Amino acid sequence: MKQLIYIFVGCLIAGTLSAQSENLKGKTISICDDGAEWPPYTYYERENGKKTEELVGYSVDVIREIFTKYGIKFTLAIIPWQRCQNEVDIGTKYQMFLSGGLDPGRIKRYHISQPYYFTSLYYFWSNKIHPNGLDISNKSMKAALWDLMNKYKMGNIIGYGMGQSKSLGLDTSKVDTGAKDYKALKVKILKGRVDNFQESMEILSGLAAIGATDIVNDPDIAYAPLPRATPRGYQMMFTKQKNIGLQLRDLVDREITHMRAIGRLDELMKNYIKGSQPIFN
Repeated sequence: MKQLIYIFVGCLIAGTLSAQSENLKGKTISICDDGAEWPPYTYYERENGKKTEELVGYSVDVIREIFTKYGIKFTLAIIPWQRCQNEVDIGTKYQMFLSGGLDPGRIKRYHISQPYYFTSLYYFWSNKIHPNGLDISNKSMKAALWDLMNKYKMGNIIGYGMGQSKSLGLDTSKVDTGAKDYKALKVKILKGRVDNFQESMEILSGLAAIGATDIVNDPDIAYAPLPRATPRGYQMMFTKQKNIGLQLRDLVDREITHMRAIGRLDELMKNYIKGSQPIFN
């Protein structure tokens, strides 16, 4: 009897998802993402070192593959990050964004997919101002972050949520969030306006690789893995203000599960990060 119930429920869910997919067919979904660029996930293609108007990257490939399968069209714009989040919250001009880390505020504001890639968290500082490095705890990720925020002046980019710090119960009110992009954040580090910042190594390596702001190869900036840090997952996030948001989340979740199972997510990532380790072990 239980087996029959499971089969019935499974058929019901499959039927619902099929109906949702058909309802989305032919629609155009408006997507925004971080205007600072987020290589290798979302960024402008370069030709001979010059920025083109074409947006490319792993995240773009993933959503294109999912939407193409179901006949869904989309537009993609990268705009100031705070504005993008606010627009998706409203749901009228944009219905989703491609990359967001979890934090309590976003969980309330958006329908959220499962993670489809992970990054490694590092912290950065000026070699000239702190030639002996920064004295931080290695007992736990929380202790290390507390030291970076309280023993030193931490910087960040406006609109960036610092979800991991908040999820650990840390007060981020002392963090200087005045930098508009990575270039401005780099200037603050080199001029001693802030002592450190934290970021995913994959993002900063991607920026350097496309000829944008190069932090990882600057001899005046040092960096190290954040002690005891766990890889951070990134999700697609969808408006809660329109019914289409939940439909999109359910469709994307189903396809991420499938692409993960057949190794397709890893295949797409290797187009951008050669020799990359499997996203999901």
